[in-house]
Amino acid sequence: MAFTDHIPLYFLPEGKRDPKLAMGEDQFDDYLKEVESLRREFSSLIPIRLGLEADYAEGHEEALAGWLARADWDLVLGSVHWVAGDWIDAPGSAARFDREGVGPLYAEYYRLLAKAAETGLFDVLTHFDLPKKHGHRPREPLEEAIALFDGDRIEHRAATDRHEEEEAPACGAHVAHDGVDRREIGERGQSDAREQRQRRQRD
Repeated sequence: MAFTDHIPLYFLPEGKRDPKLAMGEDQFDDYLKEVESLRREFSSLIPIRLGLEADYAEGHEEALAGWLARADWDLVLGSVHWVAGDWIDAPGSAARFDREGVGPLYAEYYRLLAKAAETGLFDVLTHFDLPKKHGHRPREPLEEAIALFDGDRIEHRAATDRHEEEEAPACGAHVAHDGVDRREIGERGQSDAREQRQRRQRD
């Protein structure tokens, strides 16, 4: 069993960190202690893994690395929710698609997701189909977005969540690798991400 609570919204000014969307900074250490307590309590029954869902926010990579250095994670999920200066999936964000255009928001979302993969900080990329949450779909396949996710980038930087990988073709961003064992991709990506986080800690 893995616990993957949401990282504090480190990339936003304090006044804009909505406690309904993620834990507060003052709750972070308690979260670590609680998972460790559960790990000890149930050690004879079930493995307990310490995980985190960590937002990627362009330009805040070092701050994120600092947060990730505060624990020895078993699993770090990478996600993108903040796109072009605002949430893409929070209540009230649906209006953005009418105002800013479905295609541009999808394209920016996948550009950021690809940037997240390149950091090497994450074991798994999640929410691969998040832009469709409010029911919006691009009219044409997003060829440029698809091209961002070439095989080498995905295989060596982060594994994609399998369920969302299968959902992604509905929005024109399928990144499956025919004939490749996805468990192998996930294990290799997780190992690479852990090494990258450790390297940043040493530096």
